[in-house]
Amino acid sequence: MKTGSRMTFAVSMLAVVAGVSTVIGDSKAGAKTDAPDKVTAELLAIEAQLADAIVKNDPVAIGRLLDDDWMIIDSDGGSVDKVRFLAVIESGALTHMKMETRDPRVRVYGNSAVVTDRAITTGKYKGDLFTTDERASDFLVKRNGQWKFVFSQLTRVGGAQ
Repeated sequence: MKTGSRMTFAVSMLAVVAGVSTVIGDSKAGAKTDAPDKVTAELLAIEAQLADAIVKNDPVAIGRLLDDDWMIIDSDGGSVDKVRFLAVIESGALTHMKMETRDPRVRVYGNSAVVTDRAITTGKYKGDLFTTDERASDFLVKRNGQWKFVFSQLTRVGGAQ
């Protein structure tokens, strides 16, 4: 993986996983089941917990929210698993100062859910300052009464670096 791509993957991973929302998802036609307010609020709260853990650079808290099989597809098309992702956080190579999301949408399909938003992130990777602007998609599954992130994907917003 190229150096620039490695920074992008690390930055992007955190942006996707960290949906801190001030707006509850809207209700659009076409979803199998629109999330009831309680479930929507619960999912957005979990996204906020993850964002908080990422800004605090807390790999233990992040790890608790990710399923063991979790992986992310970064905005360059690379894939990273949970172990590798947490190692980047734990090493201190990647830090975050700010994570902001907009336009959240939550869809629930039984014990599965999809949360999408636009994520803007500022931080440092190996000492270099970065800002990302991406569309983020998180897929969560509820097992044993607990929601876990199982897959995340990022798409860079046109013109963003």
